Amino acid sequence: MILIWYYTHPLASHGLILANVSWAGVPDLQLATGLRNYMLKVSKMADYAALLMHRFVASERTWSATELAAVTALPQPTVSKLLKRLQQANLLLSTRGPQGGYGLNGSPDTITLLDVIVAIDGMPLVTECALGEKGRCMHETVCHMQSHWAGLNRRLIALLRSMSLAEFVKGV
Repeated sequence: MILIWYYTHPLASHGLILANVSWAGVPDLQLATGLRNYMLKVSKMADYAALLMHRFVASERTWSATELAAVTALPQPTVSKLLKRLQQANLLLSTRGPQGGYGLNGSPDTITLLDVIVAIDGMPLVTECALGEKGRCMHETVCHMQSHWAGLNRRLIALLRSMSLAEFVKGV
């Protein structure tokens, strides 16, 4: 059992969440009495990108944007935008023509979950002070949490970097 500290807003009260962490590192959250469930979140677009990448890994074939939109129930403009960004990040290859489409650019064992998130959202950041840039926070002279948040951020990035698409698709 671990404790996760979170806050809802600088003016709101702080709280604790009790969590049992499984081997996969996914917490089974139990809220302490009276607390709301808040979490660090992956953006919807990064979540959708992971869904699309899941299709590529599970099927080992090329897909058109239209096909992916149909099987995922995502709007085609969203799918097209995500495919373009994943291609620009060299995670997907595209082929033109009647038999064309998008396919993985590499093995699902070497493409990481971090690669997908960075392609869509940029590098994850748990809090702005984890950047360590002076002058970004009016509390930096009295708050000594920067190194703690930076350490947590490094661990989060290491976890995402260590998880391949193949592992993620298996649900590990």
